[in-house]
Amino acid sequence: MNISQAIVAAMRVVMLAWLPCAPALAASAQFELTAEVVPPSCTPSFSNNGVVDYGVIAWSTLNQGATLLSERELSLRVQCDQPALVGLSIRDNRRDSRADIAVMGAVRASASLLPTEAEQTLGLGRDGRKQALGYWWLTPVEARADERTAALMRSDVRQEGWLQADAAPLDLRYGYALGTHKALQPASTHVLTLRVGAALRGRQALSARELVQLDGHATVTVFYP
Repeated sequence: MNISQAIVAAMRVVMLAWLPCAPALAASAQFELTAEVVPPSCTPSFSNNGVVDYGVIAWSTLNQGATLLSERELSLRVQCDQPALVGLSIRDNRRDSRADIAVMGAVRASASLLPTEAEQTLGLGRDGRKQALGYWWLTPVEARADERTAALMRSDVRQEGWLQADAAPLDLRYGYALGTHKALQPASTHVLTLRVGAALRGRQALSARELVQLDGHATVTVFYP
């Protein structure tokens, strides 16, 4: 064996000795888990486009004291794209025009309870002399969740402390929702039938010389308890 052959042989031995100890190259792959939690989308709507029209009221038909108008019914429907807990709040857009009149002594034309507190009433607008015309209110008649009878619940903080509401006119200080007497009930379709009542100032307080237009206006807002 010459010198060059000895060197080559030695190199081969070294290489063979180190091969089993060399680290293997690792292969890897990554993966992720992703998703989106989509909040419910709920849209409120009223029957008759939310309009309660009393038509023409003759001045001569008004009482000397407060006059109660005949009641009308209106349905509020909240349609959701998935079952959801839905709350409702009411804002009076004519709040500064609520007349301070008593209706308990008026001729009773109401099948439901009359309001006993200012927060249960909404303004009806003003006449040409800037005088408040009266007020109106909303009384719950029936509540249904996904076509099943439900209980109307209310809460003053609108997030917790829900209790069953009574048959009195809705109180603007509260939030309302549908439930099962003990808890709120998720549903895709929420329907609340309301009875609309209104009281006008007496004939002696309203001018017979000008056209007077009732102008009640309110906004219902959906929130998620």
